[in-house]
Amino acid sequence: MVGGPIFPYYQTQKPKWFKDKYEIRSQGVKLKTLDSDQYLSASNLAVRKDVFRKVGGFDTSLGVSGNKHGFGEEVKLQRLIRQKFGADQVGYDPRITVKHLVPGNKMNIIYFIQSRFGAGRYHEKIYEDNIGIIKAGLKALRSVAVIIWKTVKLPMVQVEEYGYWQNYLVEEVIPNFYEIGWFWQKLV
Repeated sequence: MVGGPIFPYYQTQKPKWFKDKYEIRSQGVKLKTLDSDQYLSASNLAVRKDVFRKVGGFDTSLGVSGNKHGFGEEVKLQRLIRQKFGADQVGYDPRITVKHLVPGNKMNIIYFIQSRFGAGRYHEKIYEDNIGIIKAGLKALRSVAVIIWKTVKLPMVQVEEYGYWQNYLVEEVIPNFYEIGWFWQKLV
């Protein structure tokens, strides 16, 4: 399996606060084998047909399907390939580039929150590390505390450091919604 970086292509003018890095998926500028905790993104990967079939292809309960905005089908596929064929089977070539469409609805704070929460909901299906409801609950509780603390701190944040208040939320507050989504999935 091999893939490369993904760069944003904007259908509409992006908001002034929206940074390209929010949509760039890159593993650097060197040709390399990815470490076991590094993954290619689905928009720019290729896998041999025989390998794809031997691991059962994409898990159709994951990923985007119709109106369902899912996550992780490419990560689970890479985990299966590494398990079956070896840890060195996922390569990265920075010359294989793709421009991926970023629709206007992805460039707002609500989308970022929904995306992190949603990714957390898919965590166990992708990584198969069932930590138990109590530990997940404690992680979620910690995340809620961090969200509250960092949101309360927002008026004191040096805007120059982040550019805009939205950048502070995207970079410091919203990532914590992942653990809340993970815990939520255990409850439902």
